[in-house]
Amino acid sequence: MYCVYQWENVLQEVTLLYVLRAWGGLQLFLGEQEMEKVTVLAEKPVCYESAIGCDVHDDNIVCCSLVKGDEGKWIETRKVFGTSYGELPDFANWCRTFNPGAIIMESTADYWRSPYDALEAAHLPISIVNPAFVKGLAGHKSDQEDAAWLAQIAVNGAYKPSYIPTMPYRHLAVFERNLLKQIASLKNCKNRETKFFIVGGFRLGVFSDPFGKLATIAKNAIMAGKTPEEILEEVYAQRASSRLRATREELLQAFHGNLTEKLKRAIESNRRLMATLEQEIKQNKEFLISEIEQSDKRALQLLQTIPGVDEFSATIVLTEIGGRENFIRAFKDDSKFSAWLGLCPGNNISNSKRTGKKSRHGNKYLRNAFCESAQAAARTKNTTFQSKFRSLFVRLGYKKSVIAIAHKVAKMVFYVLKHNKPYKDPLINYQELSARKNRSRWLKQLMLCEDMEITVTNKRTGEVRTSSDARSEARRQQECANIHILNDAQQGDDLINKGSLSQQTNANWKKRTL
Repeated sequence: MYCVYQWENVLQEVTLLYVLRAWGGLQLFLGEQEMEKVTVLAEKPVCYESAIGCDVHDDNIVCCSLVKGDEGKWIETRKVFGTSYGELPDFANWCRTFNPGAIIMESTADYWRSPYDALEAAHLPISIVNPAFVKGLAGHKSDQEDAAWLAQIAVNGAYKPSYIPTMPYRHLAVFERNLLKQIASLKNCKNRETKFFIVGGFRLGVFSDPFGKLATIAKNAIMAGKTPEEILEEVYAQRASSRLRATREELLQAFHGNLTEKLKRAIESNRRLMATLEQEIKQNKEFLISEIEQSDKRALQLLQTIPGVDEFSATIVLTEIGGRENFIRAFKDDSKFSAWLGLCPGNNISNSKRTGKKSRHGNKYLRNAFCESAQAAARTKNTTFQSKFRSLFVRLGYKKSVIAIAHKVAKMVFYVLKHNKPYKDPLINYQELSARKNRSRWLKQLMLCEDMEITVTNKRTGEVRTSSDARSEARRQQECANIHILNDAQQGDDLINKGSLSQQTNANWKKRTL
């Protein structure tokens, strides 16, 4: 038996299920104030006449079907299937025999993926539900009871299905998450290398980046067994192109240490692992971006118009949400998308008092991507994100302000994908940015004009160039190109004379080169 209580002061999509199963029946313990706020739906009409609940584990799937008989009685059937690839078709065929109106299973780790793929391929109405929303009562916990409880929920439609992208994006998301784990492993390797040098007595804190240019020169010199004075000279020889705030005395003190052979072997082994990870990460990033460009190239370009969102962050977003087309069908407004991410403030109110604003758990991969983009957007000059972050930082602190900006970035992502238009910040002067970006190209074209004389000075190198110099260089490059084309044509004539090239092929060659 079951009883559904729907609160009037909550969103329509949220339904609270209170199920009290006892030997004598149902017992409801509510106060007078709660009784006024609740509506009891003791005789809620059945949504489906046939439904299946599945409790998924590592090595088996416990299934329970509920089918309404001719006399109005419910017929319950239970069966256990294996999770191997060869047994999944039998599981799908067994489910199809009941012609179910709904099949639900909990999102238990990654065990649900293979059964979900099998039921999806069989075109059955499968839904994944959050275990927190369909949790049974304590004391009535077993695999058979869990499957029966899921079947009861499915029959009455008292569940909220989770958003699951299509199979190509699901498999691409597995690849993308493995890439993120590789990036995390690379960071761990870098931290271990820094620890090895610290154990040897060296202090790399004098460098702003332990893996920057100067720090790398110093570490290589330490590995080569050079003296602190020699290491200092090598670092100072390259300091002109880098920012180095430490004094000579501080650097000399930091380079005193004892790197034993065991530490050197540990560092060399760690560096080989880092080199392998860097190569794998580079190749995997290129593959992931190319896959998204083939399916959602327009969306990938639009997301990069948002401050703080680069190409890799946009790729992660599109991979996790399952592409633009699936995204706009699944989420009707920005609030639902933000809640799915777990970036909205928590709604914990009791007795008209807010007891906390902690956000709930969401997609941790997207949450991390949006937080990284939020930190980058907060540092973008002259944008609404920077001004919003500064106003929040005073009263909320850094971490809460980052979450608030990540929430704002998520809303912008929703509107960009929904309307299929680029983001335009009201505080950014896009004409000035365009002029700054194309300034060098415009100057180069102006310097090639015959009726204009322009002098350009490079502030960094002090080099001075005039329009006549630019025109002379352009003519010289054109003459070199013409000579190259004539040489190719002459080579084609020589091949004809030798009989290695037909006249038609030579004509096509000349036409292509000219």
